[in-house]
Amino acid sequence: MPKSLSIQFLGTSSAQPSLTRNTSSLAVIIDGTSWLFDVGEATQHQLNKFKNIKWGKIDKIFITHMHGDHVFGLPPLLCTLTNNLSEDPARPPIEIYGPSGLRNFVRSSLSLTRSHLNRNCVVHELLFPDDPIDSGKLFESSEQSGKNIHMTIDKNNNKSWKVIDEGDYIVSAAPIEHSIPSLGYVIDEKPISGNIDIELVKPILMRNKDALELKNPMELLKKLQQNQSLNMPDGTIIEPPQQRPGRKIIILGDTFDPSGIIHLAMDADVLVHEATNSLTSDDSEGTTYEQVEKLSIEKGHSTSKMAGKFAAKINAQKLLLNHFSHRYRSDNENIMNEIKQAAIESFGNGNDQVICTYDGMTIQIPLYFTV
Repeated sequence: MPKSLSIQFLGTSSAQPSLTRNTSSLAVIIDGTSWLFDVGEATQHQLNKFKNIKWGKIDKIFITHMHGDHVFGLPPLLCTLTNNLSEDPARPPIEIYGPSGLRNFVRSSLSLTRSHLNRNCVVHELLFPDDPIDSGKLFESSEQSGKNIHMTIDKNNNKSWKVIDEGDYIVSAAPIEHSIPSLGYVIDEKPISGNIDIELVKPILMRNKDALELKNPMELLKKLQQNQSLNMPDGTIIEPPQQRPGRKIIILGDTFDPSGIIHLAMDADVLVHEATNSLTSDDSEGTTYEQVEKLSIEKGHSTSKMAGKFAAKINAQKLLLNHFSHRYRSDNENIMNEIKQAAIESFGNGNDQVICTYDGMTIQIPLYFTV
């Protein structure tokens, strides 16, 4: 049975909060368990406000890059997540993944504020070839030693990190271009068992019931769901249903050129891409799109049109625009529609397949999006 999968946006603003948007954070929710991606300041307020995420179900945090609007909320969040817990060494730690310097940031913030965590945490760093290997002292007894995950480079010069392979999901990362080192994350769901044809399978199981010596041979359906063949006593072989591809989610950090992740991102179900700037009717008369794009790139960011082009390049099903300049209020429907239309024109995948996100928005991710 496929797991429920959704994304909730907790903060969709670039650089600083506005009256309608908080700084960057989103959650991928898998059957109630939440993985946070970036933790801008006041992410805790957003968790309290939207109430779709259970605090005790947050067990992984992924950081895309070390700019403050993506990490300033992390230390206080860790304190709150563990505040009401009794110390239990058997409880799995909160696992945090991100670029070089993240471990030192967490340690320094917690130690300088004399903070104490009642649940263990561990910080894993995704290292570029020239990054130093952390040799700092662990933060009290609540920090466990994290992994140093080294970049791999294949024969085609594609660069990536294998972050986790756990249960039904694989998380990978690749470098993308920004003003500082920035990561894009890829969540790959492993293949999902197809539907069993009960009308075909049940008679075969029932006629072999005595030879199988099972009160209820239908129990063997579990093995089919686990992609195992069934060899019946009468010689019949029941093959498992054909597996369906799992879902793929791409979550990019800030970027003006995410081409470094293309080899991992092709045919994504969902692409979350920043759209910090766009040419809108609020711009000064005479401003051209070329000027807006040039300024965006100089600052390490993308326009919504650039996001649409990249979505088309990787053949994404759905494009979720995120990380808007604080100038773009989420309640200004006219401006947000202009930003959306610019992405649609370059994406070419239909009006329903581009969404301008806002704080609190939740997107359900079914097995297949209808184009």
